[in-house]
This record gives sequence, C-alpha cells and structure tokens, in this order.
Amino acid sequence: MAFNDFQENKEVQRAVFSWPVIFIAGLLVISALWGIFRALEKELALRGEIKTLEKKIAEADSAKATWEAKAEDLRTEAGLDREARGKFNLKKPGEEVVIFLDDASQARPPGLTGDWPASLWSAVKGRLGF
Repeated sequence: MAFNDFQENKEVQRAVFSWPVIFIAGLLVISALWGIFRALEKELALRGEIKTLEKKIAEADSAKATWEAKAEDLRTEAGLDREARGKFNLKKPGEEVVIFLDDASQARPPGLTGDWPASLWSAVKGRLGF
C-alpha cells in the first residue's frame, strides 16, 4: 500500500505541476494582481477627487460666511443706509450728493467726433491701399 500511495502521490504531483495547470494558475495570479492594481488606481483617483471636493467645500463655506456677513450687515440700519447711498446715490434731507468722475469717463462718446472726416479719409485710403 505504501508503494501505491507513493505512485498516486506522483500522479497527483504530475497533474498539479503540469504546464496547463501552471499556466492557468499563472493566469489566475495575474488576473488577481491586475484587479488589485485597478482597485488601488481607482482608490488614488477617488482620494484626489475627495481632496478637490474638500477644497471646493472650504471655498463655498468661506463664500457663504462672507455673504452671510454682508446680509447681516444689511439687516442693520447703518448697513442698509450705506448700501442705499452707495448704489442709488440716496441722500438724507439737508445733505448734498457730490459725484467725482474719473478721467476715463470724460473721454469722447462713441460715434461721430470732431475729426470724423479725417478718420473717414484714412479708412478710404487704407481700403484702396494708398
């Protein structure tokens, strides 16, 4: 019986270590490693996306706090008065409104200006190639 067990053990060993079994086992190992690699790659991508979304949440919270502070300021009489004066040039009785213009706002309005014949002539010369 011991000899039969040894021969059966040899046959099992030959079957287990045959090229087709080793090839299939190798494919299974490669497939498992590939799955692990893809899972790790996906995890890294998701961690990066989580960091990006956390930054956006922090920015949104900051913007929300700013807008809430502005809204809270507008709920007060002084804040509402300041906003009305700034946007609508409102004044209280007995006050005068003074508006300061920038130099850029005093530029010539678009359209025909005093030297329009010269600009027309230069446009015609440019088209004709003179």
